Formats: sequence, C-alpha cells, structure tokens
Amino acid sequence: MFNVNQIRKGIKPFIIASVCFVPFALSINLLSWQYKLVSGGFPGYGLVVNYLTGFSVGIFLLIINTLVLFLNFIFVGKTAGIKGVYGYVWLSFLIDFTRKYMGLTQHLNTPFLFNTLVLSFQGLVAGSLIGVIIFLGYSFGSYSSLVLLVNKLWKIAPPPFFFLMDFVLAIITAYFFGIDRALLLLINATLFFIAFNYTLKFSREKVLK
Repeated sequence: MFNVNQIRKGIKPFIIASVCFVPFALSINLLSWQYKLVSGGFPGYGLVVNYLTGFSVGIFLLIINTLVLFLNFIFVGKTAGIKGVYGYVWLSFLIDFTRKYMGLTQHLNTPFLFNTLVLSFQGLVAGSLIGVIIFLGYSFGSYSSLVLLVNKLWKIAPPPFFFLMDFVLAIITAYFFGIDRALLLLINATLFFIAFNYTLKFSREKVLK
C-alpha cells in the first residue's frame, strides 16, 4: 500500500533533481559540444566518440550506463537503483533532445583563453548541479557506478578512481585533438570535483542542520 506522506516527501526532491539535469545537459551541449571541447566523466567519453564517429552522446551514455548497471547486478549484487536509472536515462534524453531542439552547430578554432573560460565555467556549473542531484539521492551513473564494479578486482577509493578515469580520457583527448584540449579537460575535471564537493558539503551542513 502506498504511503501518501512518503510520496509527497519524494515529489519535491524528484522535481528539483529533474530540473537540475536540464542545465547540466545544456552545459554539455552549449559549453562542450558546441566548441568541440571534452569535459569529464562518461559524458566526456561520449563527446570523444561523437567527434570521431558522429554517434549520439545521449545513446552512448544510455548504453554504457546500462552495461555498467547489469555488470554491477551480476558481479556486485548492487545497482544504481531506480533513482540512478532515472537519472542517466533522463540525462541521456536531455542531451540529445536539447541539442537537436536548439539546432546547435559547432564552432571550431576558438581561442585557447576562450576555451579555458568556457570549460572552467562548465566544470563549476556541472559540479554544483551534480552536487545537488547527489544530495537529493539521485545520480547520473558515470564513474560512481563503475567504481563499484572495479572494486571487485582492485580496491580503490572513488576520488582517485575518478581522477584516473579523467586522466585516461585526457590521454585519449590529447591523441586525437591535441594537448591543449587535454589540458582543458583536466582543468574542467578539477573544477568539477571542487564544485561538487563544496556543494555536497554545503547542502549537508546547511540543509540537514
């Protein structure tokens, strides 16, 4: 039997988290894809695949996160849960939908300083939004789901694992798009991590106080 009070309590976090995914998706399209830059996380890997093959970023995220979900269920006995599944499916849809709906096109050969500011801003915005989303009990898959699977073979804490994954992404980025794009990615990932941790800590201290 449904608990009406629990449903009511769950509606507000659901709405806030769902809304937060919108600017997060827009930051990937407007600040990364539009200037053919690579930001961190699974979306960054999706951007690289998109630049090289034209394959949809949203569908890439849907496939990779679903694969991690099933592997976690088989080998770890855990999944991202319904909130995690909703998060990555909703984000995957928003990334492809907003880019097509807005009719975005890519602008190449933008100055390095401009690209630095763009990706720095993207990292701060995305990190802050994800901090709120995680605080509300939702997620978007990505590295946080993969680390559970990796820990079955190799014990590593989430922060160094996240850095390792972005470092590998930076090497791939440098190979295909140049060292400058790889450097920008590392700046983006660092600012994302700072903004994410600060937002999550602030939310827990102020909201739960």
